[in-house]
Amino acid sequence: MRTDFGHERHISKNPPLGGSAPDRSQPTRLSLGHRLRWLVGLVAASSLLTAWLAVPVPFSGRVRDAEGKPIAGASITPHGPAADLARSDSGGTYRAGTHAWPLGLPAQVRADGFQPAETRGGEVVLHRWPQLMGVVVDEIGDPVPDADLTLTAQGRSWRTSADSEGRFALFLPISGDSVQATVGALGHEGWSGSAVLQLDREATLAPKLARQLGTLTIITDPAGVNPLIDTRHLDSCKATPCQVSLPVGYHTVSVDDPVFVPWLASARLAKDGAVNVAATLVRRLGRLKVNVPGTGELALDGSQIGTGAFNADVVTGQHTLTYRSAATWPYRADVQVQWQQATEVTLGPHPVTPGDSGTFLTELQAYLTATGGTFGVYLEQLSSGRTLAIDQDASMEAASVIKIPVALYLLSQVDAGQVKLSDKVKLEAKDFMGGTGILYGSAKAGDEIPYQDLLADLVRQSDNTAWQALQRVLDPAKIDGFAAAQGAPDCHQLSDQCTARQAGQLLSKLGRGGLLSGDSTDRLIQLLETTVFNDRINYYLSGVSIAHKIGIDGNVINDCGIVYAATGAFTICVFTRTADQPTGIQAIRDIARAAYRYNSH
Repeated sequence: MRTDFGHERHISKNPPLGGSAPDRSQPTRLSLGHRLRWLVGLVAASSLLTAWLAVPVPFSGRVRDAEGKPIAGASITPHGPAADLARSDSGGTYRAGTHAWPLGLPAQVRADGFQPAETRGGEVVLHRWPQLMGVVVDEIGDPVPDADLTLTAQGRSWRTSADSEGRFALFLPISGDSVQATVGALGHEGWSGSAVLQLDREATLAPKLARQLGTLTIITDPAGVNPLIDTRHLDSCKATPCQVSLPVGYHTVSVDDPVFVPWLASARLAKDGAVNVAATLVRRLGRLKVNVPGTGELALDGSQIGTGAFNADVVTGQHTLTYRSAATWPYRADVQVQWQQATEVTLGPHPVTPGDSGTFLTELQAYLTATGGTFGVYLEQLSSGRTLAIDQDASMEAASVIKIPVALYLLSQVDAGQVKLSDKVKLEAKDFMGGTGILYGSAKAGDEIPYQDLLADLVRQSDNTAWQALQRVLDPAKIDGFAAAQGAPDCHQLSDQCTARQAGQLLSKLGRGGLLSGDSTDRLIQLLETTVFNDRINYYLSGVSIAHKIGIDGNVINDCGIVYAATGAFTICVFTRTADQPTGIQAIRDIARAAYRYNSH
């Protein structure tokens, strides 16, 4: 007897009693035990297969770009129902596991901005998608922020926007094809263009969107203000009225000026449209009260506003007050007037004390320093010979004051019998000189003019042609020699140089009668008293006889003369070079009036 383990089956040779033989055409039926044993075997086999499939097959490598640089963070995804995801490290290295079934399928390698690739291990090269970049600008080269870009290629489309500086950059997952681009922005004309894209390369677009413009005309009453347009001052609108071209859309126009009440308006420009903006400006005012010690002239920013005290509304802002009187030195004060506020200021000018020479010189120096410029000042009392001076020996341009030695020398030659005033001088072409005088426009070469007429034109009209003609016939060297003999060696005709002291001393000698005969002295003084230029020494000394000669050349303003004051005659000579002619003229006026007050004791 043997045990049946399901590997064999025992069949009886004889049919059972009372039965027939078995039917061999029917399938053999397994016993329950046999089936259980078969199922256990199948499960065991499946488990072995599952275990075999679950065992990973490791593989590794390195991910780099076309330039050989490692790519970090790339994903490596093997094929399979339960594939393990791996990522490359900072050096591009990866290690992953695949499975035994299905065998031979590569892993997928992906990284942002790169074309995907496959690998079975080892080094894999990822090619960078083409990058498209550029800057959107307008027709003058300014960036266009937030411009919209639409890109199309291979039946696909992408959209992006430029940043606040007009820049854009993006990777496009296509290669070897041309991408079409359309660019638009609010208030600008559209643009279109194309670029060819290739792996591992950059392509650029240079969109230029012309601005859509309109015309804005700005008119203000009063005119002449510099408006703000969209909070900026524009070179094309420095003063109203003005006209500017601006992009379409809304714009603000404002006036923020210390003189006017703030004003603001807005305007909307359409493409090729025109809009006018008009404003009636209201001046900002503040109250200004000025206290002064007398009834002198009070000026605000150089314009006289009255005599004595002042109390009125004025335009706000920084102002300069100037006070002048016969008894004081000019006084200047800066004052700030606030909008809708009251400002009070008291001026304290220094007095001109008659006969106080020390104080006079101190105040004179302070005045000249405050005025600014270069000065030579000489004062001399004819009776006593006492002098006051500042920088009196500085050699300066004499301008037409240099004509005094010419007149003196001519009359000295008349006194010596060398020349007669009735003798005539024939004018030559080289004598004619523009500037002051009447001969340049009324005479011509070949005209014969008596000495006495040339002398009168020289002194009264400060005639440059008369000066040139007299220099020529009298000889500049002899004129200079005569001046040097009279104590003025630094007065030169050809260089037009002299000093305030030497020019003043020549007049002092003339006034004392020590240079010429009585007739010649009277003649020259009478000519000097009737000159047509009386805007300097004479200005504040109305009714006083003054024999003087002015000089002017650009910003050189001079005047030298004898002032016949009731308390005694004195000579004054002021040479100036200042920032502008009005400054020099006013300086001579102020010094002459102070000198008159000083000599009034």
